[in-house]
Amino acid sequence: MIFFRLLKPGLKSISPTARFSDISGDEWYDLAIDLLAHYEVMGGYPDGSFRPDQPITRSELAVVVSRFEHLADTDENPFSDLGPGNWAYKYILSAAKKGWFIGDASTSVIIDASGTRFRPGDSITRSELVTVVNRVLNRHILLEDIPDSIHKFSDLDSSHWSYPAFMEAVYTHVFDRKLDGRNEEWTRILDNGIHAAYNQ
Repeated sequence: MIFFRLLKPGLKSISPTARFSDISGDEWYDLAIDLLAHYEVMGGYPDGSFRPDQPITRSELAVVVSRFEHLADTDENPFSDLGPGNWAYKYILSAAKKGWFIGDASTSVIIDASGTRFRPGDSITRSELVTVVNRVLNRHILLEDIPDSIHKFSDLDSSHWSYPAFMEAVYTHVFDRKLDGRNEEWTRILDNGIHAAYNQ
C-alpha cells in the first residue's frame, strides 16, 4: 500500500489483471498488489501465490525500491553476509550505493554506517521500512524541527531513533529545503496532516 500511494494518479487509472492465487479482489490491499505486479514492481512466488500476510524481508524491500528507479551500476559490496548467489544481489548493491541501505549495527540496524551486515533474509521492521522509503524519496527532517503540536503515538516517542522518519512519513506537508541541502523545514501541514488525502 505504501508504494501504491506513491504512484502518480495516472498510473492508477487501469484495471490490472489479477495474477495471484491468494489475491481474491475482496481485500483492501488487492488493487495495490495487482497494480504493482502489473508494473513489475512486485512479484509473487513460483507456486502462483503472493502471500500478503507474510513479513517482507530486507532483500525483498531492496528489490521493490530499486524497481522504482534505474539500478546503480556497481560491484561494490560493503556487506560481509551478502554474496553474488543471493537472488537480490544486484538490487541490494544498487540500493546501498544510493544510500538507501547502510547496513546493520547492534542498535539502529539501518542507519549506523559502521555496520557491515545486511541480513538479507531477516524481516524488515516498520522503523526500517519508513527510513528506507524516506531515503528513496529524499524526505528528511531533524528532530528539533518537528513541530511540538503534532499528534503523538502512544508507542513511539522522540527518543526512538526512527521518530523523525515516522513523523516525516506520516504528516502530509509543504516544506522548504534547509541550507544543508538535505533536511526539510515544514512551512505548512496539509489538512490536519495525518488524515490528508495523500495518506488515505
